[in-house]
Amino acid sequence: MKSLRISAALLLLVALSGCSNLMQTTPVAPPAITAKAQEITRAQTSTLTKIGSITVDVIGSPMDAEAEVQRRADAAGAHYYVIMFNSETIIPGRWYSQATLYADYSAPIARLSNSWHKRSGNSVSPRGSSTILHQASATGGEANSSI
Repeated sequence: MKSLRISAALLLLVALSGCSNLMQTTPVAPPAITAKAQEITRAQTSTLTKIGSITVDVIGSPMDAEAEVQRRADAAGAHYYVIMFNSETIIPGRWYSQATLYADYSAPIARLSNSWHKRSGNSVSPRGSSTILHQASATGGEANSSI
């Protein structure tokens, strides 16, 4: 009887230690910054700064919802986004999606500001655009698409 208890405890210990590996992610570097915001995985966010979150509600397909998330991420000045969920509502054909927006402030300022210029069409000097992006993230709220 005692050996059965020890075996059960050992089996439980092994099963629980295996579950802990599922909850941990190995950090992965995000892809290079491009002119458009890119979808990344949670493992790629460890070196990035969260600048806000967005939700979209579209009629169409899941791909339409993802395209709208990317459009809004571009408008907010995000370099990357992680789609938290993309779900059909109780109304068939209506999709609800939520995403977290990220920026890479460790990138060289020239590269960062050039990608921001391409997205926004802004003619502010590179230093000015970097300052504006930092102010948007310092507010802690959602990124403002008018920036």
